[in-house]
Amino acid sequence: MIKRKINVFIAISIIILIVIIILFFSKNNYKKLNIGNNNLNKTLDECEEYIYNISSYEALVSIEIQSNKNKNKYIVKQVCNEKEKFQELIEPKNIQGIKFIYKENTLSIENTNLNLKKVYEKYPCLEENVMFLIDFISQYRSNKDIGKAYVEKQENYAIYTINLKNIYRDKEELYIDLKTGNPTKLIVQDNNKKNIIYILYNEIKLNI
Repeated sequence: MIKRKINVFIAISIIILIVIIILFFSKNNYKKLNIGNNNLNKTLDECEEYIYNISSYEALVSIEIQSNKNKNKYIVKQVCNEKEKFQELIEPKNIQGIKFIYKENTLSIENTNLNLKKVYEKYPCLEENVMFLIDFISQYRSNKDIGKAYVEKQENYAIYTINLKNIYRDKEELYIDLKTGNPTKLIVQDNNKKNIIYILYNEIKLNI
């Protein structure tokens, strides 16, 4: 009789242990799933705050520029921080190595292959350079107060839009992947809704 009770006690203990193990792993798996999808639950205000906190970045980008007659494609390395904005052409090969350095209202153009350098003092439009992510963010913040900028969610993306009264830059849109929090592309359209600049962020590191 005592032996039977002991066996029952052992069986119940084993069952309880199995239940605890199942609950433990189920809880951990649930946490892992939630961690992977945290950004999907962010509000638009949280997305905006995240964007506003981008102060510097390094990126390898593909850029398409559409003119009236043709389309040009480039692969460019970008570095942007509080001190300077830097671009280096990687492709096409015939202009590889040309660098554009924007610093203290000065534009320097360097050709490392030919050992040439040209400096433009007080270069205009440095603060409105559409090629840089930081400048888009700055414009977005300044235009929001007068009703020209907004953000919306679409599937797994937050889309930041600026409407400008400029026939060549009527609308600018920045796409943010809500899973990673990283920018994926920046599109500039003219007043005919035609893409004139398309920037694809192949690799990017934020706030380095």
